[in-house]
Amino acid sequence: MKYMNVEFLRFIFSLMIVYFHFFPHIKGFVGDNEVYALLARNSSNAWIIVEYFLIIAGYFFYRTFYKKEQSWSSFALTKIARLWPVLAFVTFCWVIEHLIFGMKINLYTQFINLFFFQCIGITIGHEFYGVLWFISPFFWVLLFYFYILKNWKKENANLVIALLVYFSLVGNLNYFHGGLGRETIHTFINAGVMRVLAGVGIGYFIGVFHESIKNCVEICKTKLQKVFKFIIVSSIEIYCFVFLLNNGIFHKLSFNNKLIYILIFSILFFCFLMKQGFLSKFLDNKFWGYCGRFSYSIYAMQYVVFFILKKTMWLNHNFVFNHIYLNIFVTLLCCTIIGILTYKFVEVPAGKFLKEKVFFRTKE
Repeated sequence: MKYMNVEFLRFIFSLMIVYFHFFPHIKGFVGDNEVYALLARNSSNAWIIVEYFLIIAGYFFYRTFYKKEQSWSSFALTKIARLWPVLAFVTFCWVIEHLIFGMKINLYTQFINLFFFQCIGITIGHEFYGVLWFISPFFWVLLFYFYILKNWKKENANLVIALLVYFSLVGNLNYFHGGLGRETIHTFINAGVMRVLAGVGIGYFIGVFHESIKNCVEICKTKLQKVFKFIIVSSIEIYCFVFLLNNGIFHKLSFNNKLIYILIFSILFFCFLMKQGFLSKFLDNKFWGYCGRFSYSIYAMQYVVFFILKKTMWLNHNFVFNHIYLNIFVTLLCCTIIGILTYKFVEVPAGKFLKEKVFFRTKE
């Protein structure tokens, strides 16, 4: 079963995270402009969106593992083909911008990124910075979870994953006073890896739970019961989505413990998987399925686009100051267009080449 409505979530949240990252980059061009400053404060919770992507990925990891038989090495190569082309292309763009235009980057950090070594605790300094910090821990966590599920009894593997989810959340939330980090703490514990262990694990268990009850959704027999169920589920979906939108980019409330966002998103995500409410049904169409496929490239290319805009559009101070919302819209549009082009000309063809010509080459 395809979940076009989940692709909507991926797409809309990728734009929200671009919106969140926009303000630190525009700050040097607008100074203390009150409107930009207010919008930046209002979107200060949007960094938690990374957890949403991890939860979604964890669910689809569950589906892939149990519906497609493959070896650990085959799974690893498939993930490299999926993640590495865009990662390498972004790194290439950053290096070019550094060499030609003087973009400030750490070339050493960019080099280790290509080997999925960033933000897993084996490098030092500020290696956990950057929009792509989660790619490396995400890659290794998926391989780890796949290995234990492949080689251990299911109940034992599930217990280990559950414990990792719990202790990863406990460690992060308590050390960062209700927040989530990326740093290496206590010498060898990397908060970024812990976040990925928790996020992917939550998504995995949502998959377990969804699989166990998906055949029970038609428990309502009468028309009145079905209508009542539709109203209840629709209300939950709309509330959760509005809550995440409000507290993601409008900052209506501020919660010291960011776990609330993970819980609310998990409820929304599960409702979208069940497709029993208005929102999940309404958004389950091919258009959002088409848009969702660009999410990774849009997310990955945003800093490249920001740098280009710094050298072009944002130099027009009249436009930046007098057309604030238009500036934001054009920026999001540019990130979307560049993301689509990256998907079409890098992510898909490079991934296909790696799979068919390098990793899984068949003898003719």
